[in-house]
Amino acid sequence: MAVDSETYMAVCDQVQELRQQLADAKKENERVRQANLDVMMHFEDMKAAKEKVEARVAELEADNAHQRERRNAARECIKKMGDGSPWLLRKQAEAVEALAKRFQDAADKADRADEDESDTALTLIIAKSVALKEAYQLRQKAEEAERAGGEKWPKHQKSST
Repeated sequence: MAVDSETYMAVCDQVQELRQQLADAKKENERVRQANLDVMMHFEDMKAAKEKVEARVAELEADNAHQRERRNAARECIKKMGDGSPWLLRKQAEAVEALAKRFQDAADKADRADEDESDTALTLIIAKSVALKEAYQLRQKAEEAERAGGEKWPKHQKSST
């Protein structure tokens, strides 16, 4: 069967066009494959990060449970000691005195910062005075409770605390 040159050229053009489409399809296929690899790498990174976060959450939940147990044990201890325990009253006084020191430090800082802050400094000094008075009263109550026969230390504590 004889093929004229016009038909031969048309077939050659179609073959050339199909080869070009095949080359373009191969390029597109490679681009999509690379994109899929990138997505998979990101997915693996995200999966690893998720596992790390889940481990940290579990760690924090365990720590939270431990802290909750400690707080509950401390509450029970305080309940057993009662509100009039000399030791507890002294601990409260120490906490109030620490607060008074923070008031004084803040007042000093406010006083040095600006003359407009003098009202704030004065308010903080008044708060410090109130706190120190409260601490003094707590220490007096502790001494009275001790004289009345109250315990000096909680039963589970040593005197080194």
